Amino acid sequence: MIYQLLELSQDQECTLESALQESEGEVLFFIHPFQLEMTAPQKTLDKLPFKIISKFIELFKQEEELPPVIIFEDVRLYDWTTKIMEVFLEKKDRLVLLVPTPPTFAMPAYSKPPVSKRAENRYCLRYEDTYWQRFLDYIGWAGVKKVFLGGTSLELYRLTKKDLDDPRLPLYQPYYEQRKSKGARNTNYVPARCVGTAAVWLSTMFDVELTNFTLPHNRADLLYIESLEPAPVT
Repeated sequence: MIYQLLELSQDQECTLESALQESEGEVLFFIHPFQLEMTAPQKTLDKLPFKIISKFIELFKQEEELPPVIIFEDVRLYDWTTKIMEVFLEKKDRLVLLVPTPPTFAMPAYSKPPVSKRAENRYCLRYEDTYWQRFLDYIGWAGVKKVFLGGTSLELYRLTKKDLDDPRLPLYQPYYEQRKSKGARNTNYVPARCVGTAAVWLSTMFDVELTNFTLPHNRADLLYIESLEPAPVT
């Protein structure tokens, strides 16, 4: 089943609530999973350690039950992603919930986002806080408790003075506190790009775990930076 998460009917909401009860509130959450492979030049694709489309095929072919899957997708790729997910699902009983986003930003688009970069920046500045909070409240009401997060792109870089002076830094505190509660010894870094942005927002309400289903950085890089694991093998 493929639902448009921002436009659920009452019956579809009941289906989502039931699925979340069965998964004990866990969801798989992917941010722009196909965007890099659909838009990057070939020389960039040749350097990728894996293809996310291949990972999706493996994920959806497995026989065991999957929790509900939420996908944030670039509005330009939204129809394509809907069709490819129909192929991946075949006849399996999976619940996939799609959410449109602006082309290069991780936020739910409750109104039609522009595709030009300048207009997109204005749109995001105007609606980011409102739309994210509306979305978090809604999926929390539906029963989401824990998020396993993947997609593109994720970058982890050392915290700089510019970051410390950023007035939005308090938004990151729930994320850092959550990581410390899980044993992180170092949180002097910034989770950046689309997956990083989603991790920060989702951490304000839910338990969030980054996965190895991200590019270019992943969970192994995260645990190394936080001094929880040895350096990832390259």
